[in-house]
Amino acid sequence: MVACGAPAGEPLPLRADYVDRAGRRALLTSDPTLRRDWYGRPDRRVWAETGSYRASSAKGRCGGGRDVDVSIEGPLNLWGDCVWLLPQTIAPSVAPELTFRGGPGIALAGWTPEDATLELDGDAHHLEAGVFRIPIERAGLHHARVEGVPAHLEVQMRTDEPPDPVRVDHAIVVVIDTLRADRLRPFDATSRVRLPRVEALAEHADVFTRAFATASWTKPAVASMLTGLYPWEHRALTHSASLRDVRTLPEVLGDFGVDTIAISGNGYVSPSFGLDRGFARFMPVGALGRGRLSDEVEVLFETLDEREPSRFFAYLHATDPHSPYAPQPEHLRRFDPEPYHGPIDFADDPMLLRRLNDGELAIDERDRERLRALYDGEVAGLDAAFAALFEGLAQRRLLARTLVVIVADHGEELADHGLWGHGGGRLHRELIQVPLMMWWPGVSAGRRVGAVASQIDVPATVLDAMDLHQDLGSRSARSLRALPPHRFVLFGQRDDRRGVTDGHMTLVRDRDGTMTLFDHDTDPRELHEQARERPRARRYLLQGLAREMALNPTHREPTPRQPPPVTDVDATVASQLQALGYVGDE
Repeated sequence: MVACGAPAGEPLPLRADYVDRAGRRALLTSDPTLRRDWYGRPDRRVWAETGSYRASSAKGRCGGGRDVDVSIEGPLNLWGDCVWLLPQTIAPSVAPELTFRGGPGIALAGWTPEDATLELDGDAHHLEAGVFRIPIERAGLHHARVEGVPAHLEVQMRTDEPPDPVRVDHAIVVVIDTLRADRLRPFDATSRVRLPRVEALAEHADVFTRAFATASWTKPAVASMLTGLYPWEHRALTHSASLRDVRTLPEVLGDFGVDTIAISGNGYVSPSFGLDRGFARFMPVGALGRGRLSDEVEVLFETLDEREPSRFFAYLHATDPHSPYAPQPEHLRRFDPEPYHGPIDFADDPMLLRRLNDGELAIDERDRERLRALYDGEVAGLDAAFAALFEGLAQRRLLARTLVVIVADHGEELADHGLWGHGGGRLHRELIQVPLMMWWPGVSAGRRVGAVASQIDVPATVLDAMDLHQDLGSRSARSLRALPPHRFVLFGQRDDRRGVTDGHMTLVRDRDGTMTLFDHDTDPRELHEQARERPRARRYLLQGLAREMALNPTHREPTPRQPPPVTDVDATVASQLQALGYVGDE
């Protein structure tokens, strides 16, 4: 596809932070044959799909109309200082029937070739031939159907302008292994765990309250954060599989001269599985594969002080809350001050959680309290390390020029659904929903963002913040702040299970067709499965699952599916993984 007179085969430069309905970034290019605007720059064109868009700018001088309808796919003229082109259509349907979620700014739109009757939530509405648009401001699921004529239905949304970008020179992604979102008060105000410095940071950072992992164990989730791909795309799916030959975030950054540093305390995040690709320096930290955030922050600043890079990207992967739980005594006493003499002891048994799940060890409620106290004590110990990170950045005068993303690779089950730990094919909310906070100087402002986010958004966020226009990942977190909270994101377990969520409901479909559906708004602990009793909700989520599976990744050239490279895990890495309680595919 060639637009705007560009030579065939020559890539068009990216000039806007825009992702269309199919997930592709807009291609903006200059054409010298076009007239000049009042700034002396050439007019620009963008290749756009058919649909409804909203063009906008920071200064409000955007020619071509703020609301743009494209009837035929092709180049669209923009002039003035247009910098954003956002899609209004978010749920196209090829059939004259649609289940969708309503809310502020949402409308049901479409066309019919002749007069027809629209059934909306059981009520009949007369439609005249042509185009129609009906605001649907009421929250919740709605169902629409047009009988007897080949009508087209779609959902449209009002979009606000994304905030003006403020570019940074450095970026740090901090991944806290096994950290549940509900253990941090910015995400769950009822949590008994207090992290005063993290809570203070949340007043200035952006808190994404509906962020999701792509898998329930480390390797596929981290590979997604480093590539912007879902696990079934990057194929790092099993215990022995390595990351296949796909472009990684540190590789892209290295091409731009950014110094890239990785500090990891988990054996799965290691050169053995290809997750060091693109990092100029990769440093494992901690005895037997365990690295605490406090140690990793210290190593980071030692490295920065030694090298003093002009631009850097650092990836820190800490395993503080990962089993075997071993909190500092003062943190454990906060949650379990009474003496304990039971069987819960990780000191000589790193496989304790696995033995519990296998039924080899019987425990009572006092033992369960001890396990949860051990985990919460680990989480509480993170506060001082985060304080050291931000204080160190401030002392080196880096804080005002550094993006910091705080996220988990996955959560942890604490007998929420009868088991302990993570992985094992389980995809409940306590494992898939993760904390996500973003400190972007000049952009973050203590907002609670309800838009659905995914780990695949991490690369796009880093590239956006550093003003490096490359197509890697899904959406920048900056643009998520400007969109209504309506989006489907996916997760899964190997090739056997696929899940989809819109942030309110979650559906998991197994290869044999078995489905489970939970409504987080009415059932936050996922105790009542509703797949059979809510057919419309099931259809709505299945439509989202099918569409996202078909469209990811739509912006990449199709390539034959390759089997994942397989790594023979050496003895050192194997011992590191065993110390963290791993024995095989998680």
